Amino acid sequence: MAQKKPRRTNLFKCGEIVIRETQQERSSLPGRTVSGANTSGDHFLYEVMDGKGMAIEVVYVKWENGEEDVRATKVVGGSRALRRLEPSRLRMGIYEFNNEVWWVELSQAQIKREDPNRWSTRRLATLDQLNAGAGIDLESKLAEVGSIDVGPKALVINDLGRRRNYYCAIFPAGNMTCPVAAFVLTRILPLYHGYMG
Repeated sequence: MAQKKPRRTNLFKCGEIVIRETQQERSSLPGRTVSGANTSGDHFLYEVMDGKGMAIEVVYVKWENGEEDVRATKVVGGSRALRRLEPSRLRMGIYEFNNEVWWVELSQAQIKREDPNRWSTRRLATLDQLNAGAGIDLESKLAEVGSIDVGPKALVINDLGRRRNYYCAIFPAGNMTCPVAAFVLTRILPLYHGYMG
């Protein structure tokens, strides 16, 4: 009997990039959270493809300790900078603001000018830089997938700490599409476009 392929749902498109939900889940896999805890979690798989041979497996992880994050676990094709995403580098933490609203920080992956073929890092970015790196209007695209607001953390979630000027997006609790989209827009697309800030 032939094995049934998972159903794939297109979540959205950004230029030539397509993000698909695979309807696949991997349960209780061990790993390390954004805070550094070693635990197990359920992994929900997404595909990011450009139709030219680049494919990235993106995973939304719900950890047993209550933490959640989005990360890239496999990169096929693309630049060396894109391959820097694996295994789980430049991941994005997902945090509870209140019982009904969660948030993600929109720090941007940027290619280092010193070694553009190899290294990337996450940096503070203005809204103009976030849009330039993504190649589209980030705020509008996130609104399409359920974002409630995008802005500096000091204004949106009342964060007055040292990262208060970093942009963030807030979205309804339980919405997994918005953080996956935020990860693609701020981590994958800037590296795909070779964005240096």
